[in-house]
Amino acid sequence: MDVKRIAYTVFLVWNCFAYTICAQNNQVLIIPSANPSNSTLLSDYYMGRQTGLSLLLRNTDTNQPLVQGYLRINIEGQGVKLQTGSYAIFPSIDLMEGSTVNIGASDLAVYFKPQSLQGSIGFGVNQPNVFPEGFYQFCFELLEKNTNRLIGSMQCVQVNLSYIDPADLKLPENGKTILFSDSNKIKFQWKSNHTDVSNSEYSFSLVEFEVGNKVSETSFTKAKAVYTVKLKEENLLYGTVLPLLQKGKKYAWRIQTVAVNETGENVPFKNEGYSEIYWFDLK
Repeated sequence: MDVKRIAYTVFLVWNCFAYTICAQNNQVLIIPSANPSNSTLLSDYYMGRQTGLSLLLRNTDTNQPLVQGYLRINIEGQGVKLQTGSYAIFPSIDLMEGSTVNIGASDLAVYFKPQSLQGSIGFGVNQPNVFPEGFYQFCFELLEKNTNRLIGSMQCVQVNLSYIDPADLKLPENGKTILFSDSNKIKFQWKSNHTDVSNSEYSFSLVEFEVGNKVSETSFTKAKAVYTVKLKEENLLYGTVLPLLQKGKKYAWRIQTVAVNETGENVPFKNEGYSEIYWFDLK
């Protein structure tokens, strides 16, 4: 047999082998999807609250009327590398020939439990199970239940993990002029940007400036403190029992949001939960 024929035979054998392996690895089609922005708290995933992440699995193998498998998940980004551990035991995902199964947040929850993962995480806001903000690749494979053979090739989706925006300030409007006669009934109002967190608290801070002085984050911290209070509500009526405001002064205020979820973790907020700063003149 000449060299060309040997080479051609090797080529055919290799292609046949590669095709067989490829076919075996693609018995199940995996289609992952995610919301544009997702939670940075790992607990949101293993509690099944991260509803934006899901998979569609389809058994495309006409020779297998029933495929039983489990997922292997890889997460990489921002210095974090996580993978479902080889020692972990997961419930079987059953796929009939030609059927499509949706894997939602509650189905994925077991894969995100800390004991199911191996790798590194924990740089965010001094908490061990908080992802740093940024883009990540969430990748999924399907392994056969009894043999651990790869039957669904890796498919990935890019996910942006971001902290929650602080509260939006509403009233009084920024830069507003308020008459001194109305200073005993100023309504402060804000609106939170987080949901599904019952244990929330807002720190209200009001400071005093001379008219004409510029309001900024730096000057706010150095300004004369007038009134601070912690509230559960998203509003405050500034009445006569509170420190008297002075005519001809400028006042600035902001809110810091602190929230704790059902697992006892502090919810991560951008800018440490501090809102922007609003100011008003009292004339």
